[in-house]
Amino acid sequence: MAEMRRADRRIDDDAELRGILERCHVVRVGFADAEGPFIMPVNYGYVWRGLADPVPLTLYAHSAPKGRKARALARGGSAAIEIDEPLGAVSGRTACAWSFAYRSVMGVGALRTLSDDEGKRAALRLIMEHEAGPGEWEFPHAALDRVLVWAVDVSEVSGKANR
Repeated sequence: MAEMRRADRRIDDDAELRGILERCHVVRVGFADAEGPFIMPVNYGYVWRGLADPVPLTLYAHSAPKGRKARALARGGSAAIEIDEPLGAVSGRTACAWSFAYRSVMGVGALRTLSDDEGKRAALRLIMEHEAGPGEWEFPHAALDRVLVWAVDVSEVSGKANR
């Protein structure tokens, strides 16, 4: 787990981290390309293996097969991720005492694209189940040809909370 200045805010419980992943629906993914760093918010599906695993988390997302994000994905490499669960404002007697409570999952991992239809279908099912719940989702071959499905295999994960 990454170094954290405020150890009292660290989340290192597998169940709590997985709960954040389950309750949230947008991950911000940080990429870098020839133009510089950029962040894209996307919906996601995931597989949580736990902090004891060398790759505790894999996030799946999809996007158009063209554009800046697609070009960054084609380059491969690594990406940074951040997911946060807002818990509300914390009031104080002075302006400096105000804050905002949250729980978050952050990490860094390797980017990869999925090219075979079955891998794409499995990832898209995870995304749909996370967003809409269990269902019989159909993904015709023609639709799979028009979408870029990708993953971040997150090898460094940390959780933080300001409660």
